Amino acid sequence: MEVYRYQTYIVKGEMDKEENLAVLMSWSGESYVSEYSDPHDFVYETSGDLFNLDEFEGREFIGKFRVYYIDVERAMNEREPIYPVFDDHSAEVAEYFEPIFGSEGYDFNEKLLETVGYDVTSSNILILDRLEILPPKSCN
Repeated sequence: MEVYRYQTYIVKGEMDKEENLAVLMSWSGESYVSEYSDPHDFVYETSGDLFNLDEFEGREFIGKFRVYYIDVERAMNEREPIYPVFDDHSAEVAEYFEPIFGSEGYDFNEKLLETVGYDVTSSNILILDRLEILPPKSCN
């Protein structure tokens, strides 16, 4: 799967010059849903590559990313406690539990709600765990 993200940025050192930056996120993955749930089944891990799209040079590899999608709503519907969903997947995912939910479990942490202006439309969570971006070629 590929997702294109277009963004305007200002070239360093040339504050009056704007250029369009097209970033491509590319990944492949597969998942399944079982009749019998396991806490691990509610976390989907995806890793991929980042490319700069340039009309002259084509695709240029610029980095990597890793995200976790946690299907909290499905876990709650299947009466699965939320902490084991995080903890059974990996230590990395378990570290996100308390900053997101606090020590209570099902409700979002008050600090998190304040940060997003209490504008929450879903309990499901997308965590950008890792974003690695290479320095521009001119810096090499």
